[in-house]
Amino acid sequence: MENWIKRDKMVETEFTGYSDFKEDSDWLGAKFHEYAQNLPSSLSDLGKESFHRLPWHPCPYTVVLPFWVGDIYHLPRNVIRSVALPGCIATYYVFLQDRIMDENSGEWEKLSPFGITMFTEMMRQYQELFPPDSPFWNYLRQYITEWTQSISWEETSHWGKLRDYREEDLLLIARKAAVLKLSAVPVALLAEHEEAVEPLAQFVDYTQVVFDLIDQLQDWRDDLQAQHYGYLLTKVILRAGWSDSTPPPEDFVLRAFLFTDALESVLHTAKKYARLARDCAVRLKGRYLICYADFLIHYCEQVSNHWRVIKERAFNEMSEIK
Repeated sequence: MENWIKRDKMVETEFTGYSDFKEDSDWLGAKFHEYAQNLPSSLSDLGKESFHRLPWHPCPYTVVLPFWVGDIYHLPRNVIRSVALPGCIATYYVFLQDRIMDENSGEWEKLSPFGITMFTEMMRQYQELFPPDSPFWNYLRQYITEWTQSISWEETSHWGKLRDYREEDLLLIARKAAVLKLSAVPVALLAEHEEAVEPLAQFVDYTQVVFDLIDQLQDWRDDLQAQHYGYLLTKVILRAGWSDSTPPPEDFVLRAFLFTDALESVLHTAKKYARLARDCAVRLKGRYLICYADFLIHYCEQVSNHWRVIKERAFNEMSEIK
């Protein structure tokens, strides 16, 4: 049974949203390392260690997202780069904070000063782009608030506690990545299209739901051991009838994957949110956004089909044993 649920990876498709902006991604990476190298030696050393532990682009999607949005409004490449850089810094800061909060050894915590430095640099760059009366600052506060509220809610409500989720909780969980909206929304504001803020923010939320559910499938063993009961793991365990106050053993969860339809239901939900993201992309008339949403829909279908084959093979093997 150990090999019946494996780590799936995003498959290669003809989607060119990454390759079309490789030069821009390389430029952003160079700027990241240049910034860290120019810091005082103690902070520069922390920066090198941070980049060694966590790549400067922990979420490559957010590196190219500003250029996908800029393509909608035909913004000059240098303008998009100017707003993409602080967005990438914001993403890195959030991912670094996530590692610090999750660890117990203290090895990540010592990198906190570099994280604070990055946050300060992010704010400095945004101040150069947006005047004090710009609506950008309200959105920035909103997204930081969403991020902190989501983190505290999940830890308080579901870490170490096997409690059922409602589907609407998925958006609250997805907002752990609310700061990633800074890779999209400021581009629209620079293009003077504030009406695009809502569908762009929704696009990020909906795609993040898909990412979260796929990540939970990949990481379910680690989450079970840590008693981080995410949406998928909770649905699988409860659907199988576990009611004990102690964590279920791994073999129980493996059987629960096989003998319930919980995973199929969660993958159906993931595909639903990928379609919602596509609706937002169509509304925005963003060709890269539409293609990326199509990619996510296809990926959800592929994982579902792969799981169906694994499940059938497992039942066939059990029938042969009998």
